[in-house]
Amino acid sequence: MQGVSLGSWKLDLENLTFDETESRLKVLGIEKEDLLLPKTLDLFLQRIYVEDLPIVQDLILDLIHGRIDAYEVTYRIRTLNGGLRWFRDTCYVPKMHQENESKLAFGETLDVTDEKLIEQRLDIEGENLIEPIDVIEIRDPLTHSLNKKETINQLKMIMEQQNGEIEFLTVALIYISNFEELNRIEGRLITDHILVRTSDLIRESLKESDILGRYNFDSFLVIYKGLPNTLAEQVCKQVVKQIEDYDYGNDIPIKINYKIAEYLGESVKELISKLV
Repeated sequence: MQGVSLGSWKLDLENLTFDETESRLKVLGIEKEDLLLPKTLDLFLQRIYVEDLPIVQDLILDLIHGRIDAYEVTYRIRTLNGGLRWFRDTCYVPKMHQENESKLAFGETLDVTDEKLIEQRLDIEGENLIEPIDVIEIRDPLTHSLNKKETINQLKMIMEQQNGEIEFLTVALIYISNFEELNRIEGRLITDHILVRTSDLIRESLKESDILGRYNFDSFLVIYKGLPNTLAEQVCKQVVKQIEDYDYGNDIPIKINYKIAEYLGESVKELISKLV
């Protein structure tokens, strides 16, 4: 895996202090002169993403206790502004230090964030390729949600099935209000990642009978069957918070808004017009 080199560093395995590189600190949003000495290992470990922390900790402990003399690991690490980056470290203890009381480990860090985002995008595209043609035609190729045409068709079918008996039916439009700014400044890799994760988080909040579709480049249409607007409002508030709180590796915070409309016997066009 290729990446952007953030320079070399040293780790004192006795005192557990880092000789950090300015490049790595800047990516994390830390100025070297702002750090209090000594720069301890804990300062570094507390920034690692919780799911990746045990792997990195175990490797460093093995290095400290002499069980290994080198390792390579890829992990996610948080920046001061709330973003998330992918780092890849290679670290080793030279033979001249392996039998000394004061041991030094030498490492190098690559920022492989862009490569990881490309991998995720290719994985999604690969999943789409193995689907039947009729499934591909009704789904958005990026988020795997229903496309706009199929979502509206599903809404029409649900309304027709009611046969004049109005049951609870609520639709919601959930949209990224600062999408164009994110796309311009952060780039397509980040915004594609945001769209995929937004779709996943909305999908996880739905019942089996609910329907999710991508309505526009920056928005999703949700059909809540059997749900009044008051309850749909609660669901939307919870999922919006989850979407905004998730760490996408972006510098600009994502802003999510939503609109809700309850079906009261009008046409599909009239119902959608309440949202857009």
